Amino acid sequence: MNYTSFNYTGRKVDMSIYPEKILDSPQILGFGNGPALVISGPLKAAQNYARILLSKKGEHADDPSFGTSLLMDLVSGNMLHPIKISQAFAMANLDAMAYLYKKYKEDTPLDEKIKFVTLLEYSSSSPTDISFRAELTMASKDSLTFLLPIRY
Repeated sequence: MNYTSFNYTGRKVDMSIYPEKILDSPQILGFGNGPALVISGPLKAAQNYARILLSKKGEHADDPSFGTSLLMDLVSGNMLHPIKISQAFAMANLDAMAYLYKKYKEDTPLDEKIKFVTLLEYSSSSPTDISFRAELTMASKDSLTFLLPIRY
């Protein structure tokens, strides 16, 4: 069991879909070879944000507003200028945040409510590999910086 500095007694938790990072190898989704980690707080918020951001809008028939156009925009091949990448992220971020704001409940913990997301930087190591580094600021005033590697 992973211990944290937060007391998550009585809170709803998620299973982490990210395995432990191994040196410089690419980060992939999945539970890996070990047991799944239980997460809550800012890590849970970041994982839910990433799921929405990287899902294609409309692919969930039961929830057509879930997802964004980020991956479709990246795959389109229309990202020749650097400003287009940050614009695509900004538009997808607006969709993701609008979706999250509708889903937050009164009893959603403040450290799981994303107040805003700031794109700090992005880098591309090939035409089909991009990494976004973003900072999530929670309603609790906590912040979390995370790397979101995307291969398409």
